[in-house]
Order: sequence, then structure tokens, then C-alpha cells
Amino acid sequence: MALFETRKRRSIVAAGAAAAVALIGLTACGSSGGSGSATGVTLNLYSDNPQWADGFAKTGAAIKTVTGNDWKSIALPSTANYTQVVQNSLSTSKPGDIIKWWSGLQIQKLAATGKLTDLTAIWDADVKKGWLNDSLKPYYTYNGKVYALPLTNANWVVYYSKSAFKKAGIAAPPTTYAEFEADAAKLKASGTTPIWTGQADQWTSFIPYMLLAGSASPDYYTKLTSNQASFGDATGKQILQTWQTWIKNGWTASPDTKFTDAPAMMKSGKVAMFPIGTWDGSGMKAAGMTPDVDYGAFLLPPAAGQQQALFNEGGALAVPTGAPNHAAAMKVMESWLDPTVQTVWSDYLGDSSPNPMVPVKDPVIAGLNKQIAAAKPVLLNRYFEALPPSLVTDSTTILDGFMVDPSNIDKVISDLVSAETKDWTAWKSGN
Repeated sequence: MALFETRKRRSIVAAGAAAAVALIGLTACGSSGGSGSATGVTLNLYSDNPQWADGFAKTGAAIKTVTGNDWKSIALPSTANYTQVVQNSLSTSKPGDIIKWWSGLQIQKLAATGKLTDLTAIWDADVKKGWLNDSLKPYYTYNGKVYALPLTNANWVVYYSKSAFKKAGIAAPPTTYAEFEADAAKLKASGTTPIWTGQADQWTSFIPYMLLAGSASPDYYTKLTSNQASFGDATGKQILQTWQTWIKNGWTASPDTKFTDAPAMMKSGKVAMFPIGTWDGSGMKAAGMTPDVDYGAFLLPPAAGQQQALFNEGGALAVPTGAPNHAAAMKVMESWLDPTVQTVWSDYLGDSSPNPMVPVKDPVIAGLNKQIAAAKPVLLNRYFEALPPSLVTDSTTILDGFMVDPSNIDKVISDLVSAETKDWTAWKSGN
């Protein structure tokens, strides 16, 4: 991507972030209760998920039955703007009562500001109750303390339209990567765009790269996300070449589409497959589709000779130290993984709960869990949480440009290598 385009995008993000700060500043004034009140408070929940407004409202009602507190969702539709707003607001008097964030290196960077509350005691209590798997702890820990609780327990899969597959003469989801590409060709021939991809959300361009990396070589992906391999390695170039072929074959949707458009595109028959986290089962249902009737899901198969990969995303909920209603926010966090609350939340998402005691009701997720158990995959952390945040931003900007103009792979690789060198150096130095 040209330097001008990068600067242009950053100026747009900055302008959007300024407007968002003003919006959050106004809405934060609507929080009821006070910092000393532990009950009877309506908290402000900040997120970048406006599509989950109904789910947050329903879950807030469940939280109220347990704690006496409710929450109000305040969402910004742009992840890039949202991250800037939260980071800036942590040093103000209105940082939000509870914030949605991400696990892994993302929460580590935010915790390093010293502006997040230590939740270790809540985590340990939840583990003792059987509400939480302690093996997840490293993904929410910074310097030996826990600073967030899991928001979701999502796996990254490929949703598919059963009617589109039937129209193309495909009897069942692919079980090998060769079958996947053969199916994509059949779908294209039938008049349906095979795969949704897009970059309008300013983060979703990592999805094809991540999934193709997991298919091509889980070992490469593991090393890439620990700075032991490079975007410039042979496997990295192979991934971009495969993706370039997808684009040239007309297998991918227009780059200017948003991920929130994808379920409706599946419903209308415009697109057949949608790679996304299982948390978006709610989006499929909101588009009017019935799980296991109108759509199913599968894991992107591995390349020949490779082990199946599975990308997991936990999401995170954290409490700023300066939360206006800190006592009430902590009480809500103590109840977050309560089965009463998690049943409502997981039912809304149509996904597995971070609480292993909450049963899976969605038939597509239940089927996926059987696939996963049979495949015994290599578990990998999602791209967004696995790399330094600055490298996530820089690399997705570069991959955004690749989606629009995939003609010069060598230039894309050169830009990615420059970004990884700069950003890993900064991360290791604590910047």
C-alpha cells in the first residue's frame, strides 16, 4: 500500500476516533449510580460490537437478577476507532465501567498502562466453582496477575450455505484442501461467489491469511507469531500466492464489504462461505437463517501432509481502575461466568460458553465440537491476539491493500517484513 494511502487511512481513523471520544464522553454521563454503590447501578459497557446490542441487553437483564446491577451497551462500529478511544479514555474520569477487549498480547499491552483492575481473585474463585478452565489463564495475564475474564469461547471456522452447496452439486463440506478448492470452483461456476472476504472493517483482512497459514503449516504460524519465522519465508509467500489465486479466480467477495454484511449475503445466495468466529452464529440467525437447516460449518482443511489447525478466540472483559462505578463493576465481573448469566449469553451468540458447565444448544456448534474432537487439531491463538498490537495494525493495513490490488506479491512481502522488524523490535523494548 502506498504511503499516502496509509496516511490517509490513519487520518480518517483519527478523525473518527475524535468523534467517538465525544460520543462516549456524552453517553458516559448517563451512567446511573456512583463509584461507592455496589448494587442498583446501570453500568456503561464499552465495545466495538453494535451488532450484539440485543445480546448485551438480554445478558444485562440476567446479570441484574444475580447482582442487582444492569449494564448499558455503548458500541463503536469501527475497531480501529474503538481501540484508540479506550486507550485514550483510560486516563480520563470516564473510562467506562467495563470494557470489551482482546486476550493475549492485546490485553498485556493495555494492562501495562497500569489502568486495569487486577481480577486474579475473581478468576481463582471462578476456577474453584468449576466455571472456568484455568488453562486459559496465560492469555489474560500480565506480570503474574489476571486483568480480564473471557468474553467468548469462539473457534474460527467456515460457515457455509447449504442451499448454495446444493445448487453447486456439493453433497458435503470438504475434508481436504484440494476438495475445498474444487468446491470453490463449482460454486463459482454455479453463479455464487464462493468465499466472503473484505477489508472495509479495517481488521478483517487478516482472516484469509490466518486461515491459509493454519492450513499450509501450523508450525509456520506458531513461529510467525513468536517472531521465529517471517512473512518473507517461503511459506509466507505461498500463502499470498494462494490468496492471489482466490482473488484472480473470482472466488472472493468485493473488498469493500463488511463482515456484518456476510450473513445477509449468504441468505440471499450471493456468497456461499463465510470464515469467521463462531460468535457470529448470532449474525446468521439475525439474517433469518436457521442453524443446521440453512447453514452449517466446517474447519478449513489442512494442506496435504499437515495437521488440522484450530484457531481459538477468547475475547476479554476488563474493569478500568478509574471506572466511575467500580464497586458495581467488580460485582458484575464476579457474576459474569455464573451459569445463569452465561446461559443467556451463549444462547444469544449460538456458541460455546467460557463456562464449561453451560451446555451447548446450537446444533451447528454441537456438530463442530464433534468435528474438533475427531480431528484432534493443533490449537492456535487468533492472529489479532497472537501478534504485537502494532504489527496487527500495520500488517492488516498492508493486507487491505493486497485485497484491492494483489498484483505485486513481492512488494507486499517487503512491506510486511519491514513492519514485522519494526514492530517486534518495539514490542521487545516495551514500546
